[in-house]
Amino acid sequence: MVGLGLALVLSTAGCSRGNAKTRERTEVTVLAPANGALASQLATEAKKAKANGKRPYVEVSATWCHSCKDLHAGMSDPRMVDAFAGTHIVEVDVDAWGADLEGAGLDATSVPTFFELGEDGRPTGRKLVGDAWSKDVPASMAPPLKKFFQGT
Repeated sequence: MVGLGLALVLSTAGCSRGNAKTRERTEVTVLAPANGALASQLATEAKKAKANGKRPYVEVSATWCHSCKDLHAGMSDPRMVDAFAGTHIVEVDVDAWGADLEGAGLDATSVPTFFELGEDGRPTGRKLVGDAWSKDVPASMAPPLKKFFQGT
């Protein structure tokens, strides 16, 4: 879901969400199993992020997840735009990828879970689980997300 103030660009690689008023758009690519192995898609996305001067992260989500829906709906909020600035988010659906997630090093026990990716597309070991915030509203979500994305 994309809220007001976000530019949506569809391509064969996925989609991008960004705030048209900011220089640093958040790039979001949704991966699908039909496009190949998860590990190779993650490596490709990490390279793409680096080439664009962005930091790569994976969001493990689910279509049935209310917190994931609320997170996506709040992406146009200025606090969320600020929190996600300079990131390249690779979204993978827990139900679509199943056991492939663990094989790619994405040990998500709940959704949403964010993983930092290294230049090789493998998780670095840093992750943020959706229970890091108390309510699924931008005022509560943005501070821990910003801290995580800034590496602090």
